[in-house]
Amino acid sequence: HWKAKAPLGTSVEWDAEITEERENERIAWRSIEGSQIPNSGWVEFRPTAERGTEVKVFITYEPPAGQLGALVAKLFGEEPN
Repeated sequence: HWKAKAPLGTSVEWDAEITEERENERIAWRSIEGSQIPNSGWVEFRPTAERGTEVKVFITYEPPAGQLGALVAKLFGEEPN
């Protein structure tokens, strides 16, 4: 279950399912049908040459109200790009 901030002090919520999981390497997901924000993505974890971990994240989503919704979210600092 995910919950994210949205413009004007609101929030959106949705459920997702894991589509790929490699322990300590990668996890991928997609939202389930009927979600407020259809989305999918993945997170990868890679050890660095020195102490630490590099984290890469990729997310795709369909903003409510299409591009207009994305613009409004960007104006309020809530657009994930």
